[in-house]
Formats: sequence, structure tokens, C-alpha cells
Amino acid sequence: MRKIFVMIRDKLGDSVIAFQALSAYRAAHPEDEITLMVHGHYVPLFVREKGYRFVPYISSLQALAWALWQRLTFRRFDVVLVLRGWGSTVTWIARLLSARLRIHALNRYPEIFPDTPPDPGLALTIAETHIEAAMRSLRALDPGLPYPEQLHLPGLDL
Repeated sequence: MRKIFVMIRDKLGDSVIAFQALSAYRAAHPEDEITLMVHGHYVPLFVREKGYRFVPYISSLQALAWALWQRLTFRRFDVVLVLRGWGSTVTWIARLLSARLRIHALNRYPEIFPDTPPDPGLALTIAETHIEAAMRSLRALDPGLPYPEQLHLPGLDL
């Protein structure tokens, strides 16, 4: 069982797509403990999904305070994984959290995320969809992870 912290810090559409990749990992590894930090406005869309510990944030300060609390209480993760996100808040959260592996799906901040899979090169990344970057990073944890068969989010069902 792995303890995985996942951050999705982006616009709604990109967040939903990144979550679909994470759902594929969740389905393959139900025993893993996944803590997901996502914007508080998006939590109602994801909360019906089982097997996640949600950490909603509204402000960068709130997200940083949560990460600092994890450090002060000696909470450790096996993996810190950023599926979508960039900027100083993302780097500070990653620095504060204790983890053996640090992966950034968008190949950013290599000094902070040294375990990120190699960038496939500009020619490939220009043509790839958002889910491909998330899947590449999740395949660092499970090389045989299949793509989701469909993009579906129960929180969007009417």
C-alpha cells in the first residue's frame, strides 16, 4: 500500500481530465491511500468518487497551511504527485511534504521533482492531450496502467 499525495491545481476542464487519469490508477490500486488536493469549488464534482481523502483549498495560503501542518505532524507520503499545477504555491507545497518520490506530470521544476519521467520531447508534447501527461506520470508508479476506457465523472450526472 502506498500513501500518495496528488495535487490538481488548474482550471476545471483540465482538472476533470487529470482526475480521470487518477481514477484509472485508483481502479488498478484500490489498496493505496490517495490524498487529493483540489480547489474547493471542484470538490462537489469529485466527492462521489470513493477511495480518496479530499483536501479542498480556496486560497494558496490555505493550501500552504495544510502542507505545513502535515510536516509539523510528521505525516509522510510515499509519493508527491502533481498532475496539474505550477507556480510558487506548488513548489512550496512539494518542498514541505515529506515523500520518497516526487513527480510532476508537466515536467516542471526538476530540482524539486527529480523522479518525473523524462519529457518525450517537444514534437510529442505539442500533439499530446492533457490526459497523456497525467498518464505518463502515473505510469511511473505502474508501468502497465491502462488508459481510462471512457471519461466519466458521476458528479456531473444529472
